[in-house]
Amino acid sequence: HYIIDANKNANLKIKLNSKIQNKVLIISFNMNKAKEGFACSSDITINNIKNALSCSNWKYNNNNNTFEYVLSSNNVIDTLNIELTKGTFDINDIKIYTMDYNKVSSIKNNVDEMIINKAKIEDNHISGEINVKEDGYLKITIPYDKGFKLYVDGKRVGKVLTDKTFLGLEITKGTHKIDIKYTPPLLKVGAITSLVGVFLLINIIVYPKTKNKLQENWNEYVSLREYVAVVHGHLKNESDTIVQKLKETKTNLVYPTKDEDGKEAITKYKVIKESENYSMVSINIETGRKNQIRVAFQTLRNPIVGDKKYGDSRDKETRLYLHANRLKLYYPELKKDILFETQTPNEFKKIMNE
Repeated sequence: HYIIDANKNANLKIKLNSKIQNKVLIISFNMNKAKEGFACSSDITINNIKNALSCSNWKYNNNNNTFEYVLSSNNVIDTLNIELTKGTFDINDIKIYTMDYNKVSSIKNNVDEMIINKAKIEDNHISGEINVKEDGYLKITIPYDKGFKLYVDGKRVGKVLTDKTFLGLEITKGTHKIDIKYTPPLLKVGAITSLVGVFLLINIIVYPKTKNKLQENWNEYVSLREYVAVVHGHLKNESDTIVQKLKETKTNLVYPTKDEDGKEAITKYKVIKESENYSMVSINIETGRKNQIRVAFQTLRNPIVGDKKYGDSRDKETRLYLHANRLKLYYPELKKDILFETQTPNEFKKIMNE
């Protein structure tokens, strides 16, 4: 975890170790703490892209506990310009990916866009038409809100929460008329005269049901899952394969078992570097069991640094020294493999040099 206390609105710049060029930079992390109060939010802006978590006492909290940023530029990205509003930020599970711009462009070409009928825009109503190439989801890039009512071809349809944050709906192949109406939960419609301006800034897209395909066939589509970790002590073998059967208690603790109904977990590792007290290892998993890596190194009596659940509860490190750094998966809509890569965190390098 990283705790940031900002006594006032703050700005900081982070210089990247490697320059980002002709690539899209994707950053995500968890926000674990919301401000107390009403009509406020905890905001973090990175290179002019803002994410906000609304106040905990606000009745219509947006529950945006995962901040995500997609950064691209015609110029080289070598610096992150970060702006924070006043308050305390509790952040963890920071993930950074890069993706070739050409691959992003290929995905964009498979997205259907809704054509907005500007003549029918009202203060609380927007109308448009879309030609959908195949069954999928229509995603509207504004936070999910109970005040929205969605209509397809004049018939009201249910709302869907897309990407854990945004408003959306299921839609079938073909040409459809879409109507989006908004009734503010606490205010009269007439008071929201700027809603039209908000709608004009919304990205309305349809994307195929790739998410469902990936979820249903995850192990089939994923061909590479690599991690890097720092563990306590020195491992007996420089490289090894750990095969276990795992079960989970009612308190969500995963443990190895000899029972036949245990789920098989296969974890491979190779030692990259050793220091006096720690070892850095590269890990490849053939199965995607919950906490399988943490349990595997607990079994070897070389728990991951910072793992208070499967290691030493007295561990002084404030973060878990386990990081996903390479993921390759088959993207069914593009019919090709996509490789996501991230850099080894500086904290890992620092602790190995202590």
